[in-house]
Amino acid sequence: MTEEEKNERFKSIFKKFNYGLYVLGGANSDSEDLIICSWVMQSSYDQGEVVINIDGSRPIYSLIQEAGKFTVSVLGIDNLNEASICALSEDKRKEKLGSLNFARTSDNIPYLENSLAYFDCKYSDSIKMKSSVLLIGTPVGGEVLSEGDSLTLHDYYKLLG
Repeated sequence: MTEEEKNERFKSIFKKFNYGLYVLGGANSDSEDLIICSWVMQSSYDQGEVVINIDGSRPIYSLIQEAGKFTVSVLGIDNLNEASICALSEDKRKEKLGSLNFARTSDNIPYLENSLAYFDCKYSDSIKMKSSVLLIGTPVGGEVLSEGDSLTLHDYYKLLG
């Protein structure tokens, strides 16, 4: 089996995993971004830490490190359009960010106002891996914004065809 065949096999297996879909928000005084992510998990119940895996070369990583804060919006099944925009390449996404219904935390970090819920976090640390980074944060605020079913990665692939 070639390396390419092996990678394709694993991609098809990984698509069977069941992840929720989220939008990660970051900003500093000069820039802001909202990107889609599916690797978000609670790492501590009592302490309330979360861990998020993102590509370490994404500009949002620098925004988060600079500001020391970020947001996570929990997507609902009705947020397919928002998920699609936040999944675009950087240039295409920046063109369409203005069409999203987002609000800002008191620290000016964007989150999706029409998502199921959001929380804003204080950035604690990161762990560099091969090509990705595990962001670690502690929620400091947030709220449930609406009721509904969460959008999963599986739903996203199925709904987009």
